[in-house]
Amino acid sequence: MRALVLLLIFASTPAHAHRMGLARLVIDQRDGVTLSLSLNGQAAKHRLRPLPPPGCVRLAGWTPLGDALHLTSKWNCTQVIQSVSLSTQGRYEGSLMAALISDSETIERVSRGGADLDFTTQNTSISTAHFHAGADHMIKGWDHLLLIALIATHHLSVPTLLAATLAFTGGHALSLTAVTLAGFDLRLAPIEACIALSLMIMAWLSLRVEAKLPLALLLGFGLLHGLGLASGFSTTGLAGWELVRAVALFNLGVEAAQVWWLLGVVLLIRSIPGQLAQHALAYSAGGLSAFWLIQRCFALGT
Repeated sequence: MRALVLLLIFASTPAHAHRMGLARLVIDQRDGVTLSLSLNGQAAKHRLRPLPPPGCVRLAGWTPLGDALHLTSKWNCTQVIQSVSLSTQGRYEGSLMAALISDSETIERVSRGGADLDFTTQNTSISTAHFHAGADHMIKGWDHLLLIALIATHHLSVPTLLAATLAFTGGHALSLTAVTLAGFDLRLAPIEACIALSLMIMAWLSLRVEAKLPLALLLGFGLLHGLGLASGFSTTGLAGWELVRAVALFNLGVEAAQVWWLLGVVLLIRSIPGQLAQHALAYSAGGLSAFWLIQRCFALGT
C-alpha cells in the first residue's frame, strides 16, 4: 500500500499545478496599436509572444505591468491587422484567448497549441471555441481535478455525491461569473495558495471516514476555485452581452469536463475493492497539495 502511494506521488509530481489564470491577448488598434498580454504558468514557461504581422513593426519591447505575467507593448502598423502569428519556445499545448479591438467592433479568436490568429475569417465557431477553452483549462488543472476526485471518494452514495458536487459547482460558477462581470482584477498568487490549502484539507477529510463534509465548506471551496478562473477574464476587452456569452460558454466547458471526470472517478473507485483507491488518492493529493502550497507561498512576494 505504501509503495503504491509513493509511486502515485512520484508519478504525479511532474504534473503542473493549476495555474488558474488564462493566457489572454488584447490588441487595441483604436489609437495606434497597444498590446496587453496576460500569461498563465504554461504560457510564461514557453515564452508565448505575438509577432508583428506584415505592415507592423514593434516600437518597444514587452514591459511588465505589475508582475512578469502581465505585459504590454506597442506596434506601429501601416495597415489594418488581419492575422497574428505566435512565437513559443518548445511545445506549447495551451489555449490563448485573443481580442482585436477597433473603432467599430471587437473580434474574438481562440488559438490552441500556438496556432496563428486569423481575424479575417467569418467567426462561426467562437461559441465552440470558448466552450473548448473552458474544457481544456479544466482537464489540465490537477488541483481542481484532484479535489473533485476527493469529493467522489468521500461521498459514495448518489444523493450525497450529487449534493456535494452541486455545492462545489454552484460556488465555482457563482464566483467566476460575478467577479468577471463586475470587472474585478484579482491577484492570483494568494488565491492559488488558498486553493492548494483547500486541496490539503479535502485530502485530510477524505481519510476520516466518520467526518461529515459540510456543504457550506464545499461551497466555499467552489467560490475559491472560481475566483482563480475569473482572473482570466480581467483583460478580455469584451463588454456587455459579449462578455456574458463568453463567460457562460467557458463556464459550461469547465462544468462539462468536470462531469466526465467525476463519472470516470466514480467508476474507477467502484471497480477497486476496499479503500485502496481512496487512501492512494488521499495520500497523493495531500503530498502534492503540500508541495504546491509551499511553492505558491514563496510566490506571494513576487
